[in-house]
Amino acid sequence: MFYVIFDLEWNNAYDYKLRKGMNEIIEIGAVKLDEKLNIVDTFKQLIKPKLSSKLSSRFKNLTHISMDEINKSGIAFENAISDFARWSGKDNSIFMSWSNSDLYVLIDNFKKFIGTSSIDFIKKYVDLQKYCQSFIEGSSSNQISLSRCAEIFEISVDTDNLHRALEDCFLSAECYRKVYDSKRFSAYITDCDKDFFERLIFKPYYITKSVSDDFDVYSEKLKCPYCKSDLRILRSYESINKTFGDQKTLSLSAIKRFTPPPKKFAEIRKYIDLIIKGGIDMSYDPNTEKDVPDREAEKIELQRLIACYQVASPDDKNVVWAALNKYASQIDRI
Repeated sequence: MFYVIFDLEWNNAYDYKLRKGMNEIIEIGAVKLDEKLNIVDTFKQLIKPKLSSKLSSRFKNLTHISMDEINKSGIAFENAISDFARWSGKDNSIFMSWSNSDLYVLIDNFKKFIGTSSIDFIKKYVDLQKYCQSFIEGSSSNQISLSRCAEIFEISVDTDNLHRALEDCFLSAECYRKVYDSKRFSAYITDCDKDFFERLIFKPYYITKSVSDDFDVYSEKLKCPYCKSDLRILRSYESINKTFGDQKTLSLSAIKRFTPPPKKFAEIRKYIDLIIKGGIDMSYDPNTEKDVPDREAEKIELQRLIACYQVASPDDKNVVWAALNKYASQIDRI
């Protein structure tokens, strides 16, 4: 078994075909460690860019890589990645990088230049930054830089050579050796099948239409997560701020406005009991000056919602309360 620590340097480019920006890989660096964590081989390759003929100022300032150097030593991405896969040992290696941002960029370049988002030679992967940071007491959830981690681990850093792919791999290997624990490390190993890569590149998107070729909200069977009763659609769905929902659904700001403090719950429960028992006339809405139909159904719904509210978590109480907002004109007087 080998451990392959890789690092990528990329240039901000623009894909005119897809009409979006992209991080195009310019350099791949890697070190291979044996089971005793000794470096047994290294890999370093410049890549000729296809999307941009110029390097950004930020890239040049960080890496000190020039176009002259790339034109002299660079090769196509497809050839570079083929050489890297062959050198790495494929199935017999655990791949690591300092944070998974390098893995995301590698997937994007794979998809663009090779036509697939699945990197077939990476079978196991570890986010080395996350592993090393787990040994730093009091560290926040924010990612720690490689140089800062080395400083905490009391490892000397050659700042002049930071942000070159191979040199960063050497420093990552030093950090890895400093805190290596086989049992603890095994918990950070992720199996990289096709589903793994698809999950990484999946980007959530807004469903802006309640009915489309792929989705029909009216055909969905929605149930209350607490009492398990079927939810009844009060009005047609509509699109608001790129998303759709029942017209009775409140915005987040409105949910916060109508979320009651815990100390008021007894008062609210007493008030809703009055509504249910008929002590307050819900058949007339003073705001619209119109009669409210199906009063009995409204009472049943109120009973169900108040029952849900009592057993809901603090966060879910806001959601249940939002469903009660159609009675806000009365409840707001409490």
